[in-house]
Amino acid sequence: MVLNVEKIKLMMFGEPITGSIDIFIDGVKIEVVNQMKYLGMWLDPLLNFSLHVDYAASTAQRTAARIFGLFDGWEGIPVQFGITLYKSLIRPHLEYAAPVWASVA
Repeated sequence: MVLNVEKIKLMMFGEPITGSIDIFIDGVKIEVVNQMKYLGMWLDPLLNFSLHVDYAASTAQRTAARIFGLFDGWEGIPVQFGITLYKSLIRPHLEYAAPVWASVA
């Protein structure tokens, strides 16, 4: 298997350790990160998911602002269409991987 070493990141989970870790693949040093997006989830070393919750909430809030701007009294979009837009554009951001991060206190 050929690896694209420019895309590989190293993230250590658990309590921080002292010192640095240097890992090389084909002579290229792998970047060490404290947070990263993996499969649509923002991860941090302690897996508390606050970074992901903040990201999902802000994305949903920006999308909601755009959709709610379409409601302009009688001149705007029908309510049923607004509900459909909510269910297809906003709710997925709030529900993505909820069984994983919602159980974390």
